[in-house]
Amino acid sequence: MKDAIVYYGALVLLGAYSLSNGAPSADNLFFYRASYFPGLTRLDVKSLTSIDIMAGGGSSTRARNAQGNKITLCGIYQDGHACPEKFNLSEAFLGFTQNIVRGVFLYALLPFRSIKRESVYHIESADSAKPPACQQGMGDASFYIGWTLNYQDTQELDFIDLTGKIGVLAPIALTTPGVFSLGYDQHMGIPFTFDIALGLYDWLTIGGHASAVHFLDKERHVVTCNDTRELTIVRASVHRGPQWLAAGYMQADHFFRGFSLLLCFSCANKYADHMQSCREQSKAECSTQSTSRLIPAWSMQTLNFLLEYDFTRQNPTTGLRLGAFYNLNVGGRNIVTTGVGGGALGIEVQWLFD
Repeated sequence: MKDAIVYYGALVLLGAYSLSNGAPSADNLFFYRASYFPGLTRLDVKSLTSIDIMAGGGSSTRARNAQGNKITLCGIYQDGHACPEKFNLSEAFLGFTQNIVRGVFLYALLPFRSIKRESVYHIESADSAKPPACQQGMGDASFYIGWTLNYQDTQELDFIDLTGKIGVLAPIALTTPGVFSLGYDQHMGIPFTFDIALGLYDWLTIGGHASAVHFLDKERHVVTCNDTRELTIVRASVHRGPQWLAAGYMQADHFFRGFSLLLCFSCANKYADHMQSCREQSKAECSTQSTSRLIPAWSMQTLNFLLEYDFTRQNPTTGLRLGAFYNLNVGGRNIVTTGVGGGALGIEVQWLFD
């Protein structure tokens, strides 16, 4: 008698299916790169375990100003901000999802980033406020509890899937000077998401996504301008503006043999940061402190393209999928127009206990 057997075996996926489980959630929205596809609804399969690894990267020399017009990277900064001529990004995500019982599941995500800026120069920049040309490290971790429903007892539709999650955004990323941060500047967040998917014609899925993150206030060192427009470092209680994402997508599932194609359009928005209170610090007091600048309000529109090939029809015991994705910025304001391309690897195992 076996205590446990592997039902699906090692399910290896590259592209869209991995993204459905391991996509960035609370750690998805940054002004310096296009947002990722937020993910599909979760399968309600008892004791299903998913481990997902996703990697991507991109670069840009352009930005969009407050009016949405394309400009150089320097154009979105005020005097005194660091001014790169080219922005480069590489990042990877490690996700883990565990179904428990009756649609309840746990989800965790750890991001890793490398941010590089070429030809950096400074205008009226204090020595202690100069950002490094390269930043590497972990982003902020996300931990969720969720519930999913897969309803198939329908007349017109193939299925109706609903998934909701709520969790915590843990501020484990290091704070570094400048606006290109690895995380959310040590602010703890409360994220929540909702997803819906409708199945049609045995091959078409139409879905929607809505999510938001509320950040808790944090006291930290901030670079700002005083009355004479000189850079000053202050200790302030900072209110980080909340952010939200809304998306709709269409997926042609196995439209030609094992090929599936997904197209998603999303709108993201972040409200401006502001200081609740502050007191000015001398340069000597702040020389060893990490400093950051307040992020203005920004918005972003993104197209996500995902293509995969699924081998499960040829060998259903292994379930191999291969694919790729690209995130294209198509609009917004106060953002960097960095597109991100890459792939993903995932392993899913359903444990059946006698």
